[in-house]
Amino acid sequence: MLKVLRTAGPAPLRPAESLDDLPEIARRAEMTGLAVELSCEELGDVSAGAQLTIGAVVREALDNAARHAGPTSATVRVSRSDGALVVEIADGGPVDGWRPHPGAGRGLDGLRERLDALGGALTAGRRGHGWSVVAAIPEDS
Repeated sequence: MLKVLRTAGPAPLRPAESLDDLPEIARRAEMTGLAVELSCEELGDVSAGAQLTIGAVVREALDNAARHAGPTSATVRVSRSDGALVVEIADGGPVDGWRPHPGAGRGLDGLRERLDALGGALTAGRRGHGWSVVAAIPEDS
């Protein structure tokens, strides 16, 4: 981000992500060694903002799994529940001998702030041997 802010001229533009981009996000994660199982129920109409947030949550959680657990398994589920869009990502935990490669440490905090601003919630923590991230995004985001 700092590189973009410090570069003269306009920032590079790309289309906003949508639910249609989830398979590509999963495919890119698989290129790092993750085995990703993606499940997205029929959601009907979903606002562009909510779709963008879903993509950001999935990308961050899969990036974290690759950095912290190595070539493990991960499941991604997107559904509706109690008036919210729910994104659940869980990994199988670190593979034997894997040495974590931590990032800057602000990704989940940034997503939590984003979801708080939308009236949603993000929780993350240990789940069995692995790690889980669950985001609840209000349908009207």
